[in-house]
Amino acid sequence: MKNQIDYFELLHLPRSFDIDLDALEKAYITHQQKYHPDTQQGINACEKLKLMQQSVLINEAYQILKDPLKRAAYMLGCLHKEERINDSDLLEEIFDLQEEAGALSSEMDIKNFLEKIEFDIQKTFAVLGALLNENNLKDAKSLYFRAKYLSEIYKKLSF
Repeated sequence: MKNQIDYFELLHLPRSFDIDLDALEKAYITHQQKYHPDTQQGINACEKLKLMQQSVLINEAYQILKDPLKRAAYMLGCLHKEERINDSDLLEEIFDLQEEAGALSSEMDIKNFLEKIEFDIQKTFAVLGALLNENNLKDAKSLYFRAKYLSEIYKKLSF
């Protein structure tokens, strides 16, 4: 995360994947109340611009940290990078899941499949979070891609 603002530090939160979402929400509201230009009276245009920039940054931090997939990407330093996975086992697993999803015909089949995928996503995030908190970035990156692909399959089916 070199040359990048630390969103955890910005919002005065501990750097951890297992973020307290209530604390995140409170920090966001507190910081927006302090820095949002509409809450300040009698400031000049330059000060208003600085507050606006800080407010945008606070909003960006909140949006990224509240979403576990974006939070993982941010912690791995690959938030705005297009990276490809070279794990053939993972690619095969995702391909098989996509084929299975394409063959679903009834609402009940889709519901059961979505529950399975959701459970897999939760398990993946639990391990991913532990790896990120241990700063094991190599293994965490592989699980990040797994969570990303599982989430994409889930979104496509849960329209």
